[in-house]
Amino acid sequence: MRLKGEEVYKAGIANFYIPRKDLKQAYKELKTELQHSQEPKETIDDVLGRYNQVPKHRVIEHEEDIRYIFNSKSFEEVTAKLNQNKNPFFTKVREAIEEQCPISAHVTFKNIQMSRTMTAKECFVNDFAVSQRFM
Repeated sequence: MRLKGEEVYKAGIANFYIPRKDLKQAYKELKTELQHSQEPKETIDDVLGRYNQVPKHRVIEHEEDIRYIFNSKSFEEVTAKLNQNKNPFFTKVREAIEEQCPISAHVTFKNIQMSRTMTAKECFVNDFAVSQRFM
C-alpha cells in the first residue's frame, strides 16, 4: 500500500515525474549541466522539466476512501471510521495500522497534519527531529 511514482506526482508530493526509461539520460544530462552551472536550482528545474511527463489520467486506487479515512481531526477518528466500515479495503487498512506501533502511528498522523502548513524545509527539519527522538 505505497504510492508509485505517478501517484506521488499526482498527489502533489513530487514536482516532476520522469518515466523509468528516461531516468539514466536525465541523470547524465543533469550531472553534465550542473558542472557548468552558476544557478544549480534553475539548472535542476530546467533539466527535470525537459524530462517531466504528466502522467496519463491514472487514478489512485481507493482515492475517495483514503481521503475519507484520513481527512480526520484525530487518529482516534481514523480508527473509528475504519472500525465502522466493513469494506475489505477498510479492513486491510485497519489491519495494516494495527500491526504498527501505536505511538508511531499517532506521531505519524500528527506529523502529516502539521506538515500541511509547513514549508518543505520545515517538514524535513521536523521529520529529522522526530526520527532522532525515536532512535
